[in-house]
Amino acid sequence: MTRQILSRILKYKKSIRNGFNHLLVESADKKFDKILTYLEEEWGETVTTAFVKKVYDFLDILAEFPEIGSLEHTERNIRGFVIVRQLTLFYKIHGDSIILLNFFDNRQNPKRKRY
Repeated sequence: MTRQILSRILKYKKSIRNGFNHLLVESADKKFDKILTYLEEEWGETVTTAFVKKVYDFLDILAEFPEIGSLEHTERNIRGFVIVRQLTLFYKIHGDSIILLNFFDNRQNPKRKRY
């Protein structure tokens, strides 16, 4: 599966499980594309596919347990969850939707976190 196909699947697929929709905002989609490009160029298709599987597995868990992530920004109700050691996914729950906000590289300065 190529990066473009994997990205489109995540972008356009609304995963409706247990009443929750997963919605990906544009900035998270762009970051996801960059991650997939990097993985594919540096590590190959096998690693890229494994990463996408981890993201989908997490989305399945998130649909069942939407409050699984640690509360990162109380006022904005933003949660974060480490998908792999190097990457945290930030999201928020809004009604019956889970809005995926950003993928953050944990090797960066924590002050640079953007939700």
